[in-house]
Amino acid sequence: MNNIQVLVEDKKKHNYIPLLLLFGLLFLRFPFLILVLFDKIPISKVIGSNVFQDGTYLLTAMLIFVKRDSLSEYNMDFTALFIFMIAPVAKIISEYFLNANMIQSDWWLQIAISICLLIALLLYRPKLHKRGIKEILLWLLIAVAVGICSGLLMGYITSLQSSEHSATQPTIPLLINLFFIQLGSAAAVEEPLFRGFLWGFLKNQHWNEYLIWLFQAALFMFGHIYYFGVNNFSFFIIVPFSALMFGLCAWRSRSIGTSMIVHGFYNSIVDVVSHMAWQ
Repeated sequence: MNNIQVLVEDKKKHNYIPLLLLFGLLFLRFPFLILVLFDKIPISKVIGSNVFQDGTYLLTAMLIFVKRDSLSEYNMDFTALFIFMIAPVAKIISEYFLNANMIQSDWWLQIAISICLLIALLLYRPKLHKRGIKEILLWLLIAVAVGICSGLLMGYITSLQSSEHSATQPTIPLLINLFFIQLGSAAAVEEPLFRGFLWGFLKNQHWNEYLIWLFQAALFMFGHIYYFGVNNFSFFIIVPFSALMFGLCAWRSRSIGTSMIVHGFYNSIVDVVSHMAWQ
């Protein structure tokens, strides 16, 4: 009887670890990042944003390792893991080419975390849902199409709230570099939380997935509260639309790899289109 009690207590302690990591991710996104952006914490926005980015990437990597035997429950497959681990490297390379051979942000910590995660997963093989190459390519095509088309539409709507326009003409190299930057700075830190671990946790608590889809969108919208009163089109239209779209893609494909690709294209296309002169 005592042995059984010990096993039960050990299992409970083990279950507390991913829950604490999830709460850590939510803390970094909501009280911490929002307070930093509203100048309520006595540190610069650059330092605060770096703490958020690096901390989020670290906690997400730890969650991936801890939950390596049940990643499919959190909409994670090989594609999602590959994109997550390659995102910091891709971002640095894109910044190098986009900013005249200069790297503006320090992403070496995230690269080190990515390498450590890769080594850990090679030593302790994760259990992943197997997908056929045709299914992977189909969702890749869907993700690219959805990201580009929705980005064009929402980019035009975003342009209506701003009078700032850029003289830079959009080119394929520019869009590719912006895609990888958005993949590393936005998709890799937001998708694993909102459409990955939070989604899987609520599903394991027997939430209806339709309700999860709406809840994560509302939470994602609240996470962008700094747009309220400043860029209202972004807060009331762009962000909730994107959250529902990202969530739907991850839900139907059962992979945040899909939503990360959509997220990267969506953000980069919106950024370019919103600064184009339409008049």
